Amino acid sequence: MPENEIPGGSPENTPVEQNGAAAEQVPVSWREPVAVFLAVLLADAALYHGGGYSGLAAFIVGAIALLGFGAYRPRFDRVVLLFGIVGFLIGLKLVWCGNGLLTLLGFGFMLFFAALQAGRSLMGGDFFKYLEEALKSGGFGFVYLRRMRQGVRSIPQFGGHHILIVMPLLAVGIFGAIFICANPDLQDMLWNLWSRFTEFLSKYYDWIPFPSQVLLWLVVAWCMVGLMRPKKSLTVSNDGFFGTGASETTGPLPTEPKESDPILFAAYRNTLVALSLLFAVYLMFEFHKNWTRDFPQGFNYSRHMHQGAAFLTLALGVSTLVYCVIFRAGILRDARIGQLKKWGAIWGGLNFLLAFSVYNRLFIYIDLNGLSRLRIIGLLGCTAVVLGLIAVIRMVWLFRDMIWLLPRYAWSVIAVVAVGLILPWDGYIAKVNTARVMKGDLLPSVFLFGHPESAEEYLASLPLMDSEDKTIREGARAIFAKQYLSLQKKPWEGTYAWTAFQWSNHELLKILERRKGDLEPYWDDEKMREKTIETFRKYTDRWI
Repeated sequence: MPENEIPGGSPENTPVEQNGAAAEQVPVSWREPVAVFLAVLLADAALYHGGGYSGLAAFIVGAIALLGFGAYRPRFDRVVLLFGIVGFLIGLKLVWCGNGLLTLLGFGFMLFFAALQAGRSLMGGDFFKYLEEALKSGGFGFVYLRRMRQGVRSIPQFGGHHILIVMPLLAVGIFGAIFICANPDLQDMLWNLWSRFTEFLSKYYDWIPFPSQVLLWLVVAWCMVGLMRPKKSLTVSNDGFFGTGASETTGPLPTEPKESDPILFAAYRNTLVALSLLFAVYLMFEFHKNWTRDFPQGFNYSRHMHQGAAFLTLALGVSTLVYCVIFRAGILRDARIGQLKKWGAIWGGLNFLLAFSVYNRLFIYIDLNGLSRLRIIGLLGCTAVVLGLIAVIRMVWLFRDMIWLLPRYAWSVIAVVAVGLILPWDGYIAKVNTARVMKGDLLPSVFLFGHPESAEEYLASLPLMDSEDKTIREGARAIFAKQYLSLQKKPWEGTYAWTAFQWSNHELLKILERRKGDLEPYWDDEKMREKTIETFRKYTDRWI
């Protein structure tokens, strides 16, 4: 037997080439099964037996830590640490004041961290290939662990004679489900059998796990094994966040002089010239009209500032698309590209001035009657579009192509979304509006207590209970009394109550406990409480 042949192996099981170099076999570490076991325990406690954002936070942060712990060669460079820290911050925000979108973001960053630990790039399609491999490999993960100890690197495959069993079972399952759905009697019979079965299991609930609980264990184990040991990560990769250096899809484009269609080239040049002139004329009008903020009586702020900013943001987005259309790979190799780049730079500068005018309009509206979630979204959305414009201009000046551009712009958008979800914007919005109302500027009062599910907003709005305006003061006390009664109702009892813990609600409840004297008049008299709140709403809605 040749020295380099593995017993029981085959030619296809010999070491493979990865990224142009011989791949190193990944040995089995004791940390991997320990990480999987701990992840299953954490999921059981925080997800199955728990209910709330603190449990989700514990699972996300714990899973990130376990993915790093279980990795064969843990990676803790700057990029990996950045993603781990962002995941931890998402966990803190979930414990402070969670929501569904933030939860999705947390699971996303957990997957990003896992890919980086596996040595995968998050740019291009490599990340999605990693997820596909992880999903396929999870079920065979423990087979990998066992066989690799024996020196066998083959992967179990379904095929050949296996299909003789799989296909009939699949067909029976599909048609059996159809027949059951077509016959209510069969549905009732199966439901009765299932009810008796679950009733029997409930007698032994303390020591027999339910099928749904076992399913969760299997899903978590499957995902953890697959994320740590995807099919192609059985060999060590040294990829980073941006991959393994330049390639013909991510590196600079060839710069050999080349003549493109002269008519098309001239059309692009004329387009850039015309757009530059148009933007220059419009921006003079824009700054003349809005810079001084000297608006006539009865000026419609909503149409001009809110809707206008939205359309200007759309213009920036269209500009980004036009850049992509004009500066394609073929044009960038043209010998006369310098002409287009000159006019492209001029038009790009005018686009940044247009972005400045968007921010100006939004801040005019904010200065008028305060902050709101929608206005914060407008600022972040404009920022995302500007980042896209910057990425496109970089693509042009670095002679890159769309394959280089798209993942970088996608990460810019993800970064903006993360900032929007992680930072305590609700508290900041309420703090700004409350401060203005307490100074006697009642215009921002229209946005007070706009999101009853956000304890951040209630914490920042506490000074309103001492407002000099009687309607504002009594309305705030009635609203806080209602919130206090709601917080006293514990939605989750038992051993796993910590999974529903929300730090912001805990802090708010402690503060309201100290202000009981101001809230007591509105506790028992529900009609009086609701009438006071209604009066408050009508009073503040005058400034819509």
